[in-house]
Amino acid sequence: MDNCTKLRNEYAELKSIKQEFDLEYRKALETGHLDRVRELKARFEQKRDFIRESLVLADPYEVTRRQELAQKLSASYVGAFSKEGLAVANKGDVYYFIDKGGQKIHKGEFAWARSFSEGLAVVQKKKDGPYSFIDKTGQAINKEEFAGARSFSEGVAVVQKEKNGPWSFIDKTGQEIAGGVCRGRKFLRRGGEGAEGRGWSV
Repeated sequence: MDNCTKLRNEYAELKSIKQEFDLEYRKALETGHLDRVRELKARFEQKRDFIRESLVLADPYEVTRRQELAQKLSASYVGAFSKEGLAVANKGDVYYFIDKGGQKIHKGEFAWARSFSEGLAVVQKKKDGPYSFIDKTGQAINKEEFAGARSFSEGVAVVQKEKNGPWSFIDKTGQEIAGGVCRGRKFLRRGGEGAEGRGWSV
């Protein structure tokens, strides 16, 4: 099976997950049961990230190597390796970080995690808990936790201090940076547009 066919299959599965999410979300509005919704959201994000990474990878064999590594570790998912040579792996309800040999870089395990970017990674220590940023040793950059957070880019990250509150920018010490605002679905900084703040996107 060539890479284009694989990507078409992955995208078809992504659409299927999204459709199931929409159905379960409508049910959850009536029943209040969110476990299945959370599970589908996590699956969607993993599949979406996998497709995005596959489209930009310089090495056409990287996807296969990650799949083989996931099989070796009995993991359901291994993310793209960052410039630091680290990736996030997922097994059941546990996320952790590995090097290119598949070895854990520290003992930390999380309820959710995103790959390292600029030396820091966004994690959740508890299911549905707050977000924080850790370095490669597993240490938090400061004691502050957030209701929402995005990965670092160009030395800044977008965070939400309170649920449904405004989004703002922080530097790598966790200090808030003036000049960042959230407008609708877009984060604006330095006169330009940044990452989407919410919603499903591919």
